[in-house]
Amino acid sequence: MVANPHKGEVSLEIGGTSYTLKFSTNALCVAEKVSGQKISALMDDLGEGSLNAVRALFTAAMAKHMPNMTVEQAGDLLDEATVPVVTAKLTEALMIAFPTAKADTANPTKPEQAGTG
Repeated sequence: MVANPHKGEVSLEIGGTSYTLKFSTNALCVAEKVSGQKISALMDDLGEGSLNAVRALFTAAMAKHMPNMTVEQAGDLLDEATVPVVTAKLTEALMIAFPTAKADTANPTKPEQAGTG
């Protein structure tokens, strides 16, 4: 299956087979359920190189096109791929799902205050 970036999909090739990764709302819920963590914590853990985060997010990102994939099967696929490549693709898919995440710095919930000059 060919990934459609306009639909938030990212393509990943493992062992000559192309897989489509996508972080829909349902996929993000799968990631939280599989890991027992909130998605923000998973994203932090992914950045720190956590294999549990990689496997949970990978399982979730595959859920749309491979809904019966277990966490163990996702781990087996990760064994066939290189973790840095999968991590890069997961990060790419997350950036599509959360396009403002990279733009939000400091405190996104605190409104900017106008100065008096």
